[in-house]
Amino acid sequence: MGNDFGLFGKIYEKGDLICREGDPGDEMYIIQSGAVEVSSRRDGHKVVLTILEKEDFFGEMALLNRNPRSATVVTITRSRLLSLSRRVFLDKVAYSPDMVLHVLKALTRRIDRMTGQIRTMIDGDAKLRRLLITGNHQRESGAFSSP
Repeated sequence: MGNDFGLFGKIYEKGDLICREGDPGDEMYIIQSGAVEVSSRRDGHKVVLTILEKEDFFGEMALLNRNPRSATVVTITRSRLLSLSRRVFLDKVAYSPDMVLHVLKALTRRIDRMTGQIRTMIDGDAKLRRLLITGNHQRESGAFSSP
């Protein structure tokens, strides 16, 4: 796994597992260099959710809400990651309004990107679009159902 470089983060080699979906989350990571793949398991298959690069961060959701990790993160290139524990993160937020603004802007960009992806998916799937418009979510040959 990685070599420790203190304040300058930790070096991880390509293919290193950073965190696994379902594990407890007690720190977030800021990508100082390199790139990581964020994925999740759906119906037994790996689904790549996004690729994050320099200046992106991940792990903040588990850090803030204390829920298990929602995704698995693996390095796809040699990467330098700076980890922040919950305590350190909250201390930084308390004394640095700029950090709060940076995190909020990054989360807003993620939401916008995901919204665009969902719209593209809905636009490309007539059956899904029809189900969403009509509200008729009854099971029909593999379609999802709703109470």
